[in-house]
Amino acid sequence: SVAGLRAGAGGPAYSASKAGVINLVQTAAQQLTGSGIRVNAVCPGLIETGMTQSLFDAARDKGRENMIGQLNPLQRGGQPIEIARAIAFLASEE
Repeated sequence: SVAGLRAGAGGPAYSASKAGVINLVQTAAQQLTGSGIRVNAVCPGLIETGMTQSLFDAARDKGRENMIGQLNPLQRGGQPIEIARAIAFLASEE
């Protein structure tokens, strides 16, 4: 989650846990340099999932869907398939 990178993107415990995952990935990548083992982390912003569905639904009900993800470069919230495709690419030999 971007909450591990940006203050205010999640609650304190959630953000701290995500920051810990990011640090773990960076440490693993450094320690595994030259081993042929690929280490990546994906830190998505607001993605429409079960966890965020109520937020998306409330915005749609109020006619404010355009406000979702307004800080993202694409000016919208993301979809799970977009993250899945990025992860599939990172896991591939491409």
